[in-house]
Amino acid sequence: MQNVLPEVILNRKDKIGFATPEREWLQNEAVKEFVLDVLDSRSFKSRPYWDWQRVQNMYKKLLRGKANSFFVGTDIWRCLCLEIWLRVFIDESQYGELC
Repeated sequence: MQNVLPEVILNRKDKIGFATPEREWLQNEAVKEFVLDVLDSRSFKSRPYWDWQRVQNMYKKLLRGKANSFFVGTDIWRCLCLEIWLRVFIDESQYGELC
């Protein structure tokens, strides 16, 4: 972006990323059933990348408002997104067959 942005913007040291509201997304009633279905699926339980019972327990605690860490939503969101990505691009399942 050199020669496009002013130097004062280009060289700023106070830049930070922005937080996404994974926690709120995961607690939304519109996605709760979908998330629970994915976390309870055979494919999710068979992956070597996570302890599926731990992820399920974290999600249930989050839904009850008992999550003990700010990053619980982010951790669950990452597992959920990776599972969907694996289904679409590695398992080659149809998008409509995510659960």
